[in-house]
Amino acid sequence: MMNRRRFMAITAAVLAAPARAAETVWNGTGFGASLGLRLVGATTTQSAHALRRVKAELSRLDAIFSLHRDSALTRLNRDGRLTFPQVDLLQLLLRQCNQWQSLVVPDNDFLHLCIRHLGPGGKDGHALAQLIDATPVT
Repeated sequence: MMNRRRFMAITAAVLAAPARAAETVWNGTGFGASLGLRLVGATTTQSAHALRRVKAELSRLDAIFSLHRDSALTRLNRDGRLTFPQVDLLQLLLRQCNQWQSLVVPDNDFLHLCIRHLGPGGKDGHALAQLIDATPVT
């Protein structure tokens, strides 16, 4: 699985290649929009491998965050809860709760409330809080 830092490193490496090198162009869709990617300086094999990984990561993120299809985010909006949310979504939501808690509520009650409602079955608040480097109230 490719994380965002690896994706950015690959993208930066591809963009740093000489302008007269071979070029591969991909057009597709994601998050309800048209997307395009141009790979420059990679061999055909490298381009094919990079495109497979990019498409897989786009598909994975689209399945979590898209508002234009049945995704974890649309199910959360529709149902008000997710039984077993993906770690990426949990991290984002918990970070937002942590930021709101520090702005709105001077104590940890808001973060504790978020952790209690976002926690998938069986996960304790301490494990979830470690995802965002926060400490829940016990």
